[in-house]
Amino acid sequence: MKLVGIVGSNAEISYNRKLMEFIAKEYKDNEVAAEVKYKGKKVEISGIINSIGKDVLDDVYIVLSNGDEYAIINNVQCYFKDKEQISKVAELQKGQEVTLIGTVNSSIAGTVTVKD
Repeated sequence: MKLVGIVGSNAEISYNRKLMEFIAKEYKDNEVAAEVKYKGKKVEISGIINSIGKDVLDDVYIVLSNGDEYAIINNVQCYFKDKEQISKVAELQKGQEVTLIGTVNSSIAGTVTVKD
């Protein structure tokens, strides 16, 4: 996973944010078809940071959303392994809009996962 840059939460429309929403919706509509189409593919997406944390395996992640706090399908969880990228994640804050490049992995409990 690579942090491309901070977009800024003032952006009203982001093509990449629309792509994130589209991919998340495709996974919700038909997870099997979406995995055939996206799994293993490198994507560049933008979204608003909903949360930053570590999972039970101590892997660093951020969850991107489309900005709608009530949406249940428009989330993408992005994992980071590279120490330089983790240092950049440590400087981010909830609510910032960022652009990331990563490889679509799968969907877990309705959230699409993207990794290095």
